[in-house]
Order: sequence, then structure tokens, then C-alpha cells
Amino acid sequence: QTHCFGMYVLVREERGNGFPVWRQLGGERWLYSDKNGRWNVGSNTVREKRFDCSAGFIYSPAPHKGKMPHEMQEWRRWDDQDNKWAKDFDITVASEYNDEEEMALPR
Repeated sequence: QTHCFGMYVLVREERGNGFPVWRQLGGERWLYSDKNGRWNVGSNTVREKRFDCSAGFIYSPAPHKGKMPHEMQEWRRWDDQDNKWAKDFDITVASEYNDEEEMALPR
């Protein structure tokens, strides 16, 4: 899911299910809280749905219960070859700022 990699910036005027939303800098991906309380990286389609969905290319399977994306331990990606979700220990999300809502960086 290399199309999901990169820097994400906080979009202050938007919320996804009551939580912060980040937009991929120079891309078309969104890091948001889905309607099941999990962090996802999705396409512009999720934004068009106002984040009222559970769709994405990458997600953290555990409900976040208010934790920010960089605090989540496990991430999964869609594996097109096996046609299923796969744990991926190489996916990380890091905060570039002390203000955890300011910026997140999936890599």
C-alpha cells in the first residue's frame, strides 16, 4: 500500500466520527476514525461519505478508545495477492509534533 505512505496534515475544519482527520500531503488519502472507532487510511471516497463508513487500505484493528493513531500498536493492510487483510509490522504512524493532533506520519 505504498500509495498510503507519506506525510499527513491535520485538517482542522473536519472531523471523522468526532475525531481528528488528517489528509495526505500531496496525495488523495485520509487518516480518519471509522464508524467502528478504528483508525483507517482511506481514499477520497471516505471523505465524500463524511467519514461515515469503515473503509480503507490500511487500518488498526483495535478500537482506539480515544488514542491517537501514533499510539496504536497494530496495523493491517489489504493484501491484493491473498485477497485478505494482513498484519504489517512495517507500518508505523509517528507524530511530528508535541500536539498529537497536529500531524501524523504513516510510513
